[in-house]
Amino acid sequence: MTNPDRHEMLLTVPQLAARLRVSVFTLQRRTDLPRPIRVSGRKLYVLAEVQHLFPPPTYHEQISAAELACLLHCSINSVYRLVHDGVLPHATRQHGRATWSRRDVEAHLRALPR
Repeated sequence: MTNPDRHEMLLTVPQLAARLRVSVFTLQRRTDLPRPIRVSGRKLYVLAEVQHLFPPPTYHEQISAAELACLLHCSINSVYRLVHDGVLPHATRQHGRATWSRRDVEAHLRALPR
């Protein structure tokens, strides 16, 4: 199994700011960051040295079709096809967007014959 962060050994300032959920301006004023490496005039941070600063991942009970497709390792069109075939529960609409409850999807999948 491959590590999704394997290719991201080094992070640029904007990438690190996005991962920390702060602006580049705020990032430059933080005092708890290690010194960056300079390569071709760019400041780069080693992922292993700053990973402990990242906020914990957020968990949402309601997920979109794209998120459900990622969880099921299929395409968005396949999600809607699985709903039509009865393999997945129907979506609820929130603000005009289709969303699924993680619990409902899991319960529906567990109830399917194996």
